[in-house]
Amino acid sequence: MEKMEFAYWEENALDVWKEIMKKELAQSKRFEIQLWNDENELTDLLLQHGNFQEENWEGGVIVEGDVTEDFIEFLFSFEAEEKEGEMRITPFYDIVLDAFESEDYGRELKRL
Repeated sequence: MEKMEFAYWEENALDVWKEIMKKELAQSKRFEIQLWNDENELTDLLLQHGNFQEENWEGGVIVEGDVTEDFIEFLFSFEAEEKEGEMRITPFYDIVLDAFESEDYGRELKRL
């Protein structure tokens, strides 16, 4: 696993994150996103692009699906925001692609 340097606190972090994700999404066929149990609205929106994974985790659910143009457009439709005293590049805690992971609301990027 190779952690990438990413300055999520910089003003252009969302644009940089999207550029990195575009490249990784183009090379991926599938996605898996973990959501907390209380993220019902996000879960409902994401289920338009995937399905519940059979095995969930104690704190929430996992939605998986195919990487499609509609999914990519959906993923990039969110703006970065400060929430609970921290910058969130994406509202999704963990996005796993075929060989890449965006963790901690987009603040940690890793090649798998």
